[in-house]
Amino acid sequence: PGQTTGEVQFVQSMAGAGRYAVLGHDMPDGRYLFAVFSLADVDEAAAILRRQLWIVTVILFVSASLLAVFLSRRLSQPIQAVTAAAHELARGNLAVALPVTSRDEVGRLTTALNELSRELQKTDQLRKELIANVSHELRAPLAVIKGYAETVRDVTWPQEDKRRSQLTLIADEADRLTAVVRDILDYSRLQAGVQKIQSKDIAIKPVLEQVLTRYEQQARLAGLSFALSADDVRIRFDEARLIQVLHNLVSNAINHGQPGTVITVSAAHQAMRCRISIRNTGATIPPEELGRIWERFHQAGSRPLGTGLGLAIVKSILEQHQANFGVQSENGITEFWFDAPAAEV
Repeated sequence: PGQTTGEVQFVQSMAGAGRYAVLGHDMPDGRYLFAVFSLADVDEAAAILRRQLWIVTVILFVSASLLAVFLSRRLSQPIQAVTAAAHELARGNLAVALPVTSRDEVGRLTTALNELSRELQKTDQLRKELIANVSHELRAPLAVIKGYAETVRDVTWPQEDKRRSQLTLIADEADRLTAVVRDILDYSRLQAGVQKIQSKDIAIKPVLEQVLTRYEQQARLAGLSFALSADDVRIRFDEARLIQVLHNLVSNAINHGQPGTVITVSAAHQAMRCRISIRNTGATIPPEELGRIWERFHQAGSRPLGTGLGLAIVKSILEQHQANFGVQSENGITEFWFDAPAAEV
């Protein structure tokens, strides 16, 4: 008495059957009042809570593990797919296309890989076209050279006129072979940056006259003629590269010109630049082809002419000189143009 007043004491039964809570209180008459409560229900509830806590803990652990496995697979599967696609590309299987399922870094990586696959397929197709075009361009003149060489050897050697004519054809076909090889080498050097620009002041009119004189016979055989309109202006350009650009553009105009028409070549002084254009009459280039006409190996029309590198070479040279250039084709009139910086006076 006195020591337990108002205090709760917990007592374990002697038989171990359970625990009890004992509350004592002094009464006014000197007696002492005890209140005893069984804790069996509380202990049972606590045991149930402990069991449930363990069950919840196990469930959460298993769920977290499964979620971790699921997320790791979900995150790793796209990366594994990209890795597998990269290995396929390395093995030469270029027809790789992966679905883009997200917009995160993995999605952007997948998009980049798909773009790489498309570009590689495009390059591979262009490579095949180059092989086919070059094979044709080489095989045809080689057959002519072989045929006429055998004819000269076996038949016409004593006949000077025929021999001279056939030897001339052999020389022309050899020049054609040289042009094919030169186009391939020039484009490779331009892409590799081996050829350095050596710009100097050039009078444009004499250069145009020289180029047109070079192609006058070829144009006449194609039923075409030239009309030149050039201002007396000097431009700042690499002379060898300028002649190469003009050769390709004039040759292209002859190849696609309609017989009986005139190829117009002009050079007009405009402020601090000179616009040079080559215009011919022939088939209109479809709008969808205009954007691709500068691509390597691309050839507009159904009849392949040359290696398909001429305009790609023009584009590379003009880009090296940081010159604006373009093409328009409407109502059968096609005009290629480029702007060269005018030389300082």
